[in-house]
Amino acid sequence: MIRFFKNKSINQVTKITFVSTAFIMVFLTGILFYNTYDEHIQELTKIEQEYLKSQKNHIKDETHRALRFIQYKYYQDTNTTDLDTMKAQIVEAIENMRDIRGGSGYVFIYTFEGINIADPFLKHNGGKNLIDFEDPNGKRVIKELIDISQQKEGGYVQYVWNKPTTNTLVDKISYAISFEPFG
Repeated sequence: MIRFFKNKSINQVTKITFVSTAFIMVFLTGILFYNTYDEHIQELTKIEQEYLKSQKNHIKDETHRALRFIQYKYYQDTNTTDLDTMKAQIVEAIENMRDIRGGSGYVFIYTFEGINIADPFLKHNGGKNLIDFEDPNGKRVIKELIDISQQKEGGYVQYVWNKPTTNTLVDKISYAISFEPFG
């Protein structure tokens, strides 16, 4: 190494030192940026997971709130109101339990056969059998919601759906649970 520098002028040694230092600085800066980027990606992933968890808890709570209303109405009015009137009252109340501003956070109801009973945004689907409806990925959304709703604690289904307020396809998660007396 000394022999290499022996035949070089001070100017050449300075240039070599400068270039080497610059290369080392760029390399270290790149490592620093990569580590920072990686930390941000990990933090973003954690935030996304926490947000998803909070949203899932929220939709589960809202669905259980609607279910408690249905149960209350059913057990309160069974002896005084005919079932068709009671169901109509329940549907009207549930269709008004929604976040009008965001077009999300609404409850929809299907029978075990896939008949649409209530949907505050897609009222034109009322009475239609949508059990075979598939999202753009081929998922039978209504069938899966019905199947999971019949499990003891209900459950979540992820799918693609048209957001009614923007008319765009979006990823969606719904929580479903059954009320056996109405099917």
